[in-house]
Amino acid sequence: MLSGDINPIHMDPIAARRTTFRAPLVHGVHALLWALDGLCATETGARAIESLRVSFRLPIRVGDRVRRTLAHDPAGGSTITVDLDGRPAVTVTAVLTVDSTSDVAIPTETESDSLSEPTFAEAAVSAGAVPLAIDLALCGRLFPSLEARLSHSQIAELLAATRLVGMRVPGRHSLFAEIDIHRRAATGGPAILSYRTARADARFGAVHLAIEGPTLVGTLKTFYRAPPVEQATALELAELVTPGEFSKERALVIGGSRGLGEVTAKLLAAGGADIVVTYAQGADDARRVCADVARAGGHCRPIAFDCLRPEDLVRALDDFAPTDLHYFATPSIVLGDDRTFSADRFARFCDFYVAGFAATVQAAHSVSGALRVLYPSTVFLDERPPGSGEYCAAKAAGEEVCAHLMRGLPHLRIHAPRLPRLATDQTTGLLGARPPKPELALLQALRARAPGDA
Repeated sequence: MLSGDINPIHMDPIAARRTTFRAPLVHGVHALLWALDGLCATETGARAIESLRVSFRLPIRVGDRVRRTLAHDPAGGSTITVDLDGRPAVTVTAVLTVDSTSDVAIPTETESDSLSEPTFAEAAVSAGAVPLAIDLALCGRLFPSLEARLSHSQIAELLAATRLVGMRVPGRHSLFAEIDIHRRAATGGPAILSYRTARADARFGAVHLAIEGPTLVGTLKTFYRAPPVEQATALELAELVTPGEFSKERALVIGGSRGLGEVTAKLLAAGGADIVVTYAQGADDARRVCADVARAGGHCRPIAFDCLRPEDLVRALDDFAPTDLHYFATPSIVLGDDRTFSADRFARFCDFYVAGFAATVQAAHSVSGALRVLYPSTVFLDERPPGSGEYCAAKAAGEEVCAHLMRGLPHLRIHAPRLPRLATDQTTGLLGARPPKPELALLQALRARAPGDA
């Protein structure tokens, strides 16, 4: 690890899935260094950053394909763009100069920072210093042109910036937005990056940090990400449910380890249903849901199942023959650009909402012979928000699949309500107003299904 920023959103797939991004993200500063590496490859001789402005515009997930483009300004600057699906994810405006800095002696490693989770009030008055460190051998393997040509002090200061944001302030729930820095005369001082909060705006969860290093000075713009959504407990949800109203159901909740599936499982269990929840990742989350249901007196057990491998469902169910199936499997919902239509994004949505759904229903129906299904569609099909073309197209196809399956399979009933935006990890971004809690909308959807046996 070059930077020492071990924030779980980068390093822990299970923790990252509880964020709005649903998957580990590439460090923004990693993308920045990769961009600068491309710029340094066009330079000769030792260089130093004269000025640098960076905008982190879109999250880059580990495994995403990105493209780096470079444009030189006749005035001496350069713009590097890291594109994701044809849209700029990171934009870098850099002016490099002949290196006249006096590199500070930088340690090759430093003690790991502990991961902090300061409150907004604490972050608003923060101040301190992050020690600099750089593993030149690792830096050279990752970014050979950067290591060969750019000031090592300045590389270390950029690495310290991500460690500051991701590990200290805002820390665990941080989002790096911008860097605006310029060169200063070398101070000959200690190998540290000093920081203090220059501005804090609680309305947007914004924290701007003024930084000073041995050779760079400027501002880091950051935001608080909202923490993972904690859904209501089974005991709390039991107050909404009529005792015994779901007691005839053997319910299979696909994707029941968190979010809307978690709430649905708890509502059904509160009404007396026998529940199986599935998880593709996050076995601990699924066990937590089942334990919560058990504390409230309900019956629930978890099984591993990936809707992209529906042929495994019959074996995973063992002797459980569901009367009802509730489908909450979903990929990360990333909206696009209305100017283009991404076939790859559409195909990814269809893997879950069309092909995966259809095969899962068919597999469950083969076990039970009669099945009632809840397929949550979306109000986006009525509202058409910007950038939702691929998502809406897949959900519309899913609704058509519902009709197709009901025509072809006996004793199958599917309810596909267009649910509003509800509070889950996927729908919660920056601090601020959240969507409404999901329990009432989900309970209404459960009660609106066709009565009796499928």
